[in-house]
Amino acid sequence: DTTYFFGAFITNGDYLTGGFFFPKPILGSYYFAFNASTQTNQLVANNLASVLLPSFTKMREPQRQIDAYSRVCGLIAFIGIPLCVLQAACAQPLFHLLFAHKWDTALPLFAILSLGMLFVLPSDPTVTMLKAQGRYRLLMYWTFVVSTGFIAAVLSGALTRSIVGLATGVAIFYVVVGPVGCTLPVPGIGAKLSHVARVYAGPLIFSVVAAGVVVGLMLWRQSQAAREWAGRIDQANKAHQLGAADNFIAQLQREHPGYASDASVVKAIRDTRALHDQFQSNQTAVQQLLAAITAAEQQAVPVGENARATDDQLAAATGRLQGVVDQLHAAGDVSWGDTDGQLAQASVRVQRELDELRRKNSAAEIGRAAGRERV
Repeated sequence: DTTYFFGAFITNGDYLTGGFFFPKPILGSYYFAFNASTQTNQLVANNLASVLLPSFTKMREPQRQIDAYSRVCGLIAFIGIPLCVLQAACAQPLFHLLFAHKWDTALPLFAILSLGMLFVLPSDPTVTMLKAQGRYRLLMYWTFVVSTGFIAAVLSGALTRSIVGLATGVAIFYVVVGPVGCTLPVPGIGAKLSHVARVYAGPLIFSVVAAGVVVGLMLWRQSQAAREWAGRIDQANKAHQLGAADNFIAQLQREHPGYASDASVVKAIRDTRALHDQFQSNQTAVQQLLAAITAAEQQAVPVGENARATDDQLAAATGRLQGVVDQLHAAGDVSWGDTDGQLAQASVRVQRELDELRRKNSAAEIGRAAGRERV
């Protein structure tokens, strides 16, 4: 009964302690991540307890029990450690596949706890083995030490005021308590060290290599996908379709936030912002130019309508409108987007007024020449 009492602290101590430091939504993410990280343990180790206890008990020879215990720990490690490493390495795509973005806050917690869980997983048969050996007093002491250490680890992590700190504290506790607990049924320091090396070394090396390959492939695929998004943004930029570029960026940040740190995506987003700045500058320049066109027209047209204007007045009015036409042609290099239509309309209008002004100028010249001949 005492063992079960201390075991209750191990089972619920992190939830109870975390409740004093974190609000319910944050603690809920930890609860979800912790339960998800224990699935490998539930699948591989926990179901063996009911089978192992009678099997170990029937073995009368202590050494035979130890040998069987070592093989079981090794088998659990061989199956469970790669699975724990794999679920930590594939946490992001696994969560997005199953839950979309609902549990993104639990992602880092799940990865951290999965890495800690791989160390405690091979020690799961320890309780069964100690019962088979009849070492209930040692089991009680060990359960007390584990429960006390667990609460201390949870408190240390919670005092960081970060839920990631809480998960890290629990994971570090598992890293320490797992190998130590795995050696309890094994007598002798040398035998304990040999047992730990035999159980953990091979599966860990294999898992690290396999996880490295998987993570490398995932990063390569993510880089390729990020470049595809960057290509879409670049195409929109080159076509001066800033609305489409903005939509691509918003969709990317909403659906694939991890891609935003890729160098190609960063450059594409930076180019889009630079084009926005250029567009605003061009808009200001175009508005100033349109205002100058209006002013030139207001000054030139009344003079052109006066048939008795002097040659100098007509020449000045013609020169002002000709200068506006030259400005419109020069603006073609810096204007794009919706302002193209405004400038094109202004160019046609001013050119028409310029032609009309020149016609009136010619008519005035003919009139003055006829007047001089009559004189």
